[in-house]
Amino acid sequence: MAWRSRGRLPVLTWKHPETNAAIFRCSQPRVGFAGARCLEDERLLAAIGAANAQNPSVFIFDARPKLNAVGNQL
Repeated sequence: MAWRSRGRLPVLTWKHPETNAAIFRCSQPRVGFAGARCLEDERLLAAIGAANAQNPSVFIFDARPKLNAVGNQL
């Protein structure tokens, strides 16, 4: 997982016992100056969504302070 900061893998950390809603945690991607994309990372997110046939929607939340998130884009 060279694409992720410090090589951290996305991990399932919580799953609702009735609705199957899940929370995965991972480190931020290394996007870089050019706004690079990682096809493998996008496939992983698609697989996470496909794993729940009831609702395949995936929502991504950035828990960093806004200043840190914006600073990493520069």
